[in-house]
Amino acid sequence: MIRKEVANLMYYSPILLFRWLNLALSSTYFIYLFFITDHSMLGWQFRYLTIWALTANCFSSALMLNAFPKVFTDSKNEIITSIIILNAAVVFLYWRLHFIDPKLINGDNARIWYLDYYLHLVGPVMQWIDGALIYGAFKKPLKSFKYIIILFASYTLWIELIVQPYNSIPEGTVTSGLPYPFLNNLNLIDRLEFYSKNMFFVVCVFFVGITATWVKKQTLNNK
Repeated sequence: MIRKEVANLMYYSPILLFRWLNLALSSTYFIYLFFITDHSMLGWQFRYLTIWALTANCFSSALMLNAFPKVFTDSKNEIITSIIILNAAVVFLYWRLHFIDPKLINGDNARIWYLDYYLHLVGPVMQWIDGALIYGAFKKPLKSFKYIIILFASYTLWIELIVQPYNSIPEGTVTSGLPYPFLNNLNLIDRLEFYSKNMFFVVCVFFVGITATWVKKQTLNNK
């Protein structure tokens, strides 16, 4: 009996340590951003989708450690799934635009390399490992899809209806105030097209996750 308990402890300890590391890193960067953000801008750092993902990662990491009441744990799979998809969108959008021209997303601001790599690569990968590989997300697709739609619709409405009207920078050729410089070079119709294409990518990643989960389940059942 004792040997079995020791074996269980050895098995779960690396996962527990990984989750604490995940929480420590995401929380540290979350707090750090309050000190380097331009507080004269309405929305502060939360103007950016990346920071929505970072905030969600803090929440997800704590949720994995059972730090929240039952009202959240009842929807744990849906929450984790939507956060995995959010991180996928952040990574795809950031690096796609970065390789075209870093100024599309950073403007003339100097990059902080360790912050960039954590927010747009290391942090999301850690969430994918914990959420998809260890925990096993994508088990409640219909409810998860609802969370995903609400999440991305909320961000779009946030930047279009609140952030843009009350900020004057960055400035573009068409408008100003939207958090990413390239968005200010697009009219409303072009922006809506951009948002729609990104939503299509999100849906594709979501269905890849569902398919991979189903294949994994069938494989395990056939063993």
